[in-house]
Amino acid sequence: MTGLCAALWLGAVTPLLPAQERIPKRPELPAAADTNNWEAYYDAGVEWLNNREHANAEAAFYWSSRLNPRRAEPLFARYTTAWARDIQRFGRYLQRDPEKPLAEEMQRIDSLRYRAVLRNPLVFQGGVIAPLMFFFATTRVRRRLARGGATGAADISTDEVVAHLQQLALAQLEGKLT
Repeated sequence: MTGLCAALWLGAVTPLLPAQERIPKRPELPAAADTNNWEAYYDAGVEWLNNREHANAEAAFYWSSRLNPRRAEPLFARYTTAWARDIQRFGRYLQRDPEKPLAEEMQRIDSLRYRAVLRNPLVFQGGVIAPLMFFFATTRVRRRLARGGATGAADISTDEVVAHLQQLALAQLEGKLT
């Protein structure tokens, strides 16, 4: 009877569990770094993000979140890094039809911010402005803003916006935005 109850419970809970996440290889840290400290990986992730090494940054933030699952900062950093890696994907995310299901990868990325806020509702989200700026980076929106009277909106290049967003994201991750 106990086995049947356990099987029924497992069958009911299994659909609620998140899809299997790809586990990245632990990135190498400087020799002096404590590889069991979440902050060591977090700091390395910030440095790699600063150098636009998105894969290394994502791996470092992943391991930071694994080493201290109670912290919200690594999850929010993973969210920011995932969108920074591919601005066109983020534009598609913002311009999607809300009536249609969200693509699996976008759903996984979107859930990172949600999980961060669940861990700490007061997690600093200065980078939340970044999605609005990413949206501003799309050509269609820039043209619409220019037609609406936003002078110079159509003249801003996507590269300029991306560079600015990366500076904002890094300032947030380094704790410079308060």
